[in-house]
Amino acid sequence: MHGMLITFTTAIPLADLDGPFTDYATSLRQVDGLVSKAWLQESETVVGGFHLFTDAASADAYLESSMVAQLQATEGFSHFVVRRFEIIDHLSAMTGVAPTTVV
Repeated sequence: MHGMLITFTTAIPLADLDGPFTDYATSLRQVDGLVSKAWLQESETVVGGFHLFTDAASADAYLESSMVAQLQATEGFSHFVVRRFEIIDHLSAMTGVAPTTVV
């Protein structure tokens, strides 16, 4: 499996993002290879998520998708940071991450 942490700065109040982020979450359910996404908030202006994919190729496809392009083009969003991680499957399975579980 492959993990990806994406964070960005928003000038839009978080209360105003609930609807758009709900729509985005619904669309994420259709992303091939996505196992899960944990939505994260570091502060009132820094948000993002930890994405778990079945493999690096699925993560690559997501990063190259129109969904991500539209997110990055959103007025008020900036300073996107992407960090990628290989998942240690056997240890992750011991703590509840099943490699075959896909949303």
